[in-house]
Amino acid sequence: PKGPWMALADPQSAIKGRLVFSIDMTPDRSFTALGASGKRADGLRHVEVIDHKRGSGWTLDRAIELDRKWHPIGWVVDPAGPAGSLIAGMEAAGLNVIKPTARDAMQACGQFYDAVMDTASLRHRGQEPLNTALAGADRRPLGDGWAWDRKALSADISPLVAVTNAAWGFEVFGHEEEINIANHIW
Repeated sequence: PKGPWMALADPQSAIKGRLVFSIDMTPDRSFTALGASGKRADGLRHVEVIDHKRGSGWTLDRAIELDRKWHPIGWVVDPAGPAGSLIAGMEAAGLNVIKPTARDAMQACGQFYDAVMDTASLRHRGQEPLNTALAGADRRPLGDGWAWDRKALSADISPLVAVTNAAWGFEVFGHEEEINIANHIW
């Protein structure tokens, strides 16, 4: 629902520290979205649309540029989705690509929904591409849960899928550095 989503909007929200990027693309490849997720200084999760542009030809160069600048934990790209075609080029360029499974996609959507509706632990900047994507989004059954339905809609939900996957990637892999440091034997 729009009300709970907009209640979490914070135009000043920003990631503090490590982050995860994600790429999603519309099924017809007409638009591509890059999303990011990480934690804010107050510990709440932040999601943001980094880019949302026509086509896909610009995506690999932009991913390499962002990777060099921010040194992310990784890049979440669904190998079964349209953006999966970028994986080989990304890996050849040395980017750490995280490839979610269908089960991961279901968990990503559940985590995103819970962070908005149950725990209010997520913040966003109120970006129009993301708000529009959420307004046009629908669900499709997946296993015992659901995932975002990209095929049944006329709306471009690639910004929503990108930030959902980035948030999942950060939730799963964002604490590795902390765990490794905590378990390190000096």
